[in-house]
Amino acid sequence: MINDIHSRQLSAQQTLTISWFLLSLIVLFLALFYEWRHYREARENQMELIAKERAFQFDEFMENLIQGTFALNFTRDEFNACQTQLLPVLTDWLFNNPNVSAIAITDPDGKTTCSTLNLTPPVFFPASAAPHLHGPFDSGHHKQPTYLLQQKLGQYHFTLYILRSIFENLLRPLEATSFKAIALYDTQHKKQVFQLTQRQPDSSPEKSMMLRIPSQTLDDYQLLFTAKGLVYEKHFIYTELIIAAVVILLSLFLYYLLRKALNRRFSLDYALQNGLRQGHFEPMYQPVVDVANNRFCGAEVLIRWQMDAKQTIMPDLFIEEAEASGLIVPMTLQLVEKSFQQCAELLSSNNDFHLAFNVSVNHFLDRRFFPQFYQLCEQYGVNNQQIILELTERQLFNKEDKDSMRIMQDLRERGYSLAIDDFGTGHASIHYLQHLPFNYLKIDKLFIQAIGTGAITETLNQAIINMANSLDLAIIAEGVETMEQYDYLRRHRVDYIQGWYFARAMTIEQLITFIEEKANEAMLTAGS
Repeated sequence: MINDIHSRQLSAQQTLTISWFLLSLIVLFLALFYEWRHYREARENQMELIAKERAFQFDEFMENLIQGTFALNFTRDEFNACQTQLLPVLTDWLFNNPNVSAIAITDPDGKTTCSTLNLTPPVFFPASAAPHLHGPFDSGHHKQPTYLLQQKLGQYHFTLYILRSIFENLLRPLEATSFKAIALYDTQHKKQVFQLTQRQPDSSPEKSMMLRIPSQTLDDYQLLFTAKGLVYEKHFIYTELIIAAVVILLSLFLYYLLRKALNRRFSLDYALQNGLRQGHFEPMYQPVVDVANNRFCGAEVLIRWQMDAKQTIMPDLFIEEAEASGLIVPMTLQLVEKSFQQCAELLSSNNDFHLAFNVSVNHFLDRRFFPQFYQLCEQYGVNNQQIILELTERQLFNKEDKDSMRIMQDLRERGYSLAIDDFGTGHASIHYLQHLPFNYLKIDKLFIQAIGTGAITETLNQAIINMANSLDLAIIAEGVETMEQYDYLRRHRVDYIQGWYFARAMTIEQLITFIEEKANEAMLTAGS
């Protein structure tokens, strides 16, 4: 059973480790991915905000120029007098608008009425009266391309000459805006009017993002912002490392807790608790022989852990853990109750028949044990004189412990018998026995099995027997397996004997049948 628990524990640990590792990887990936998405979205939002600011600057610039042309309010006579009426006004307007290189006015037939530049601008006749931007054009007098902003005012067209550098200064520097290109796109003619690109090539492998922002000033125009590939800054890398460290530490802590819970789940202590809840602890009975009267006078109640119909666990595999964990107390109470239920008829019909239960220091230290034990005896009508409590010598009682001494005295006064079990294997002395109210001494099988071997432990049997007689203690010898051992103990007037020589531990049904058969054999022997 222990090997089975260990095997299942190893299998569960492997499953836990694999599941934890995979789950940790998934959580780590999701955490890093979430932070990456958050960083990317933040950068995209930032670029969108910058793009809108640049688009607003562009629209504001164009709007100011257009509004300035509306301020040029001429009469028909003034339109016909360029040199004397129009040109001084246009020159003055240019002086106050340094972003415009020249201005020209054309009539409905496309003829230049007046111009600050000795050029005839091309005139476009769009369907709407909204301002339009055209170009680039080569002015012939300047090295820079020129763009024409045309606005219709009444019958005339106003054309503003704007150098490319003006737009560059307005929309740059690109490097500071995370954009590698900004373009003005004519959606009606499906062409780019101008495009500004960064001076340094984009080294990021990330796919570029493009933002389209319609111009609020120019109809059918869009500003196209092409973002640089995402560049991961140091703080993002540090954040990812911190997240990875936190996830790993939390994952390890969770694994520790799960492993601890799993170990407990498959621990012997947990299995004992589960067995206790399900009532898997069953009594087995080993008969005790009254040597003087040659009859079976009682049985020691031994505990067995009945896992299933085919698997029975011996106490040497779990008693130590049960005592260490304190579960020995409820296990003993469960064993006592089942024994009383099974042996009720046997005890009531045989007043001289006794049951012996093993108890330890743990039972005396637990304040609930003896009140419940007394209650069980009363509930099932068990005569106190039919109960022997065997106290193991491995755990010594402190004779200064007044509570334990009081309980032992109370047990004797109530009629219960007390036996010191496994005598000779622990630390008990004559002084120890003199101060505790025992009325039985049980010789451990270690000494019994030495009978006939010539070992030094064989010589101790007589000393133990003499000591018990001097203390007026009845003697019980356990572990008797041979005729030689039985004859030796009978010659030395040992009172009670139990062991495989007579019978192994058995169920209540087997015990009753066994006692009846031995009683019939005794009657036949007496009759013959």
